[in-house]
Amino acid sequence: MQRMLSILSLGLAMAASNVAIADDDMHMYEVTVTNGSTAHVLTPPAIIAHNSKFSVFMVGQAASEQLATQAETGNPAPLLHSASESRGVKGTAAGGGVILPGHSATISIEVKGKRPMFTVTSMLASTNDAFIAVKNMRMHGGKHSKNALVYDAGSEANNESCHYIPGPPCGNPDQMRDTENAEGFVSFHKGIKGIADLDANTYDWRGPIATVSIKRMY
Repeated sequence: MQRMLSILSLGLAMAASNVAIADDDMHMYEVTVTNGSTAHVLTPPAIIAHNSKFSVFMVGQAASEQLATQAETGNPAPLLHSASESRGVKGTAAGGGVILPGHSATISIEVKGKRPMFTVTSMLASTNDAFIAVKNMRMHGGKHSKNALVYDAGSEANNESCHYIPGPPCGNPDQMRDTENAEGFVSFHKGIKGIADLDANTYDWRGPIATVSIKRMY
């Protein structure tokens, strides 16, 4: 009887050890971002795998400096660098280029551990500080898709002036920043009003304009 209990205890210990090892295993996922808009260019996406202890942003709260940089310029590097050093982050990856209307981009990301959550962000290049995002996306089985909402970073005024917009029809290499009338917090974007250099008939939108699909490879 004592020998049987010892064997059982050893088996339970080994099982616990195997679980711990599995939680540290690396897994590969493919994240596909599809641009469903008719006019907007999406900048290279930032992809962050994390647990519930990490959040890229909260509606109603000020955007981080790193998220504001991506939402205004399209550069995901500061956000990804900051995330990679944050508690609860299991992996990060960046898209390799812009995503044109009607096109998709697939990015591989290596993730540590099991049951990650994913947050994906990308700037609408023809705006002051609009970005698409899926936030805290959980996997259901080996593959899952979700529509990306459009948010306003609140870090720059929505003046729709080409002096402050990097994408078409502007493409201003000396892009300036207008913070005087910025909202100051992340909100759901109200779209393009046509008040300056952007034609609302071309660049306005209603509802989600992108989809994010995630597939576990191993």
